[in-house]
Amino acid sequence: MISFLDDLDRFRNDLQDKFNLTVKIPHMNKNPVSQPEIEASVIKKIENICEYDLKLYDYAKENF
Repeated sequence: MISFLDDLDRFRNDLQDKFNLTVKIPHMNKNPVSQPEIEASVIKKIENICEYDLKLYDYAKENF
């Protein structure tokens, strides 16, 4: 099973449908700032460091 934690409802539904499992996933490390301001240069640096992770994520989102 391939699923994504950025869509927890779908992840829980997939587990239920495929494995008959019901799970509760608490939000333990939720950011208190809903939309923190991040400088564009910092975002670009993160994207460069995570280039292949982002490519794999995009491929999986498109194909699964």
